[in-house]
Amino acid sequence: MLEWEDKYSVGIEEIDVQHKNIFAFGNKIWNIIHSDDADRNHQMKAEIKRLTEYCEYHFNSEIEYIKKMNLKILDNHIPEHNRFYDKMKAVLEYDCEQVTFEECFDIMIFIVNWINDHILELDKKQFE
Repeated sequence: MLEWEDKYSVGIEEIDVQHKNIFAFGNKIWNIIHSDDADRNHQMKAEIKRLTEYCEYHFNSEIEYIKKMNLKILDNHIPEHNRFYDKMKAVLEYDCEQVTFEECFDIMIFIVNWINDHILELDKKQFE
């Protein structure tokens, strides 16, 4: 589903590696959503929890790198990180037994759109 391409590179190996790991999480969630496993919703929730925890590490790493390089943090960078957290925290409160395939798919679309928008738009501008 998510395939890393050079266009996603921000030119900083550490950040690019972290972004590639986020792609891997997205792909794992995609595979879980499309599996026939009866425990799919629980697996998805567990993987979203891991993604959220990893993104916390990544976001902190990104901000530390920005500070280390004496770059100005773009006004909407941290609010975008918070928007991701808020959505994922809401997802983690879902009752796994009640989540429909459509809701799972909507979550995946949010993740894909966020990855594309955040990396291609915000991170690229941040690290220019």
